[in-house]
Amino acid sequence: MQPQSKTREVQQPPFSNRPSKEDHDAPMNKNKGKRRRMTLLAVCIIALIYWSSSVWAAQQKVIAEKQEELEALQVQVNQATEQQVELTYRMKRLEDLEYIAEVARREYFLSKPGELIFMVPKQ
Repeated sequence: MQPQSKTREVQQPPFSNRPSKEDHDAPMNKNKGKRRRMTLLAVCIIALIYWSSSVWAAQQKVIAEKQEELEALQVQVNQATEQQVELTYRMKRLEDLEYIAEVARREYFLSKPGELIFMVPKQ
């Protein structure tokens, strides 16, 4: 036989109502884990907001540039339309024989038989 030790360890039953030391630290570990998850979530949200705002700012810059380009092109289209209207008008006038005679006298100094053309200097 073995000699019995003077100190005797008391074993707890496996399903006792008394919480162990590990059970006492469990709520703190849960709070610590929850706090870590919330901090990570907050960092991710802040990073997402920063990224999306920088993308939005870049897109706004591109939109402003495209808007300026569109306005410049619209001015060119308006000028081309006005020029087209003017040229169409001149083309229709060139079908008139009297206008052709007027242009020939003014630009090419042609005259009708028996007509004299005098040049007056412009001041």
